[in-house]
Amino acid sequence: MTERRFSDFNYDAAGYERPNHESVEEILARREELWVPTGFDSKAGEQMLLVTRTVPDTDTWDPERTAIARGTAFTDEATRVENGIFDAYIAAATGREVYSVVAPGVLAKGERSVPTYDAETGELIEDLNFGRLFKITPEQKEGLKKGLFYKAGGATMKAMALAQNELNPDNNGKFIASGSSQGAAMMGGGISHAVENGYVGVEGVVLSEVVNNKARNPAVLLGQFVAANADAGGYLAQNPKLLNDVNEGGVGWFKRSAQSAGANLRYGMALSRGRFNTDLSDETLSSLSEQGVPFIVTRGGESKLADEGAHEELLARLRARNITLLPITHPTGTHGYTMAIRSIADPIERLKELGNIA
Repeated sequence: MTERRFSDFNYDAAGYERPNHESVEEILARREELWVPTGFDSKAGEQMLLVTRTVPDTDTWDPERTAIARGTAFTDEATRVENGIFDAYIAAATGREVYSVVAPGVLAKGERSVPTYDAETGELIEDLNFGRLFKITPEQKEGLKKGLFYKAGGATMKAMALAQNELNPDNNGKFIASGSSQGAAMMGGGISHAVENGYVGVEGVVLSEVVNNKARNPAVLLGQFVAANADAGGYLAQNPKLLNDVNEGGVGWFKRSAQSAGANLRYGMALSRGRFNTDLSDETLSSLSEQGVPFIVTRGGESKLADEGAHEELLARLRARNITLLPITHPTGTHGYTMAIRSIADPIERLKELGNIA
């Protein structure tokens, strides 16, 4: 492996300002969580997803600055400590609040039931079994069987938009949509759902390592994911030491991957069907083009998961729709670069080169 493969993503490089905190506890104390109804019905009632919000640790933060909505990455659970730290450093690097969400079908640890009490009497009003409520809904499950993330991705996007309205009433009504790997698939569906239903605007889009723009045998896809994990530790090591101190190295990441095996299997099978260009529809792209919404699409030059031919076809499709586009290729990068904080923060900041980003 070349030194460049990892060192290009070192967070300690010049120009990065670290947050003004000293511990994991200080980061998580600034983080907010909110259960949000998605508008989709599960068997137990209206589906609710858990959204987290992380704000920059700075006195100069502007609440009207466009927030980042992060697509749910493969195996990711937004409430875990590692993800909180990851979001905090992205917020610090960009000066923007960051929203993440637990994907449909992924159970947040320690949140199997959340009781609600009357503020005056202290009596139990309801005991909501969120372990059932945020299970994937029949229509989301049916969509994923066909390889479509429109319903599942739409649920996550709507949940983040509703959480933003609740937690930051001064928001500007827009998101920068950012997604890597499975997160890009979720954003493909989520962006179309938001544009078609109008509950939040999209001001810029960053997609990295789009996997589901090419159909492939599920066994082949699994093998490619397993092979890509060989580089995970090297990329994770480029993040701040604080992340590695909470076991965000390769072994810890692998252990977490096994915790949501059922959901990962469902989402992985959906990725293998290669329906990204259906989720991010021509109608959506035309609307975004008319609004001047810029796209940055990145790929690792040695990535097998983000197929080179399919990647070039996606770029051609975006250009054909007159999308303002900046493609970025990391020549020696493999799929694991998406685990490095700089791979998320840098292109978000570069969106300002392409359009009017608040």
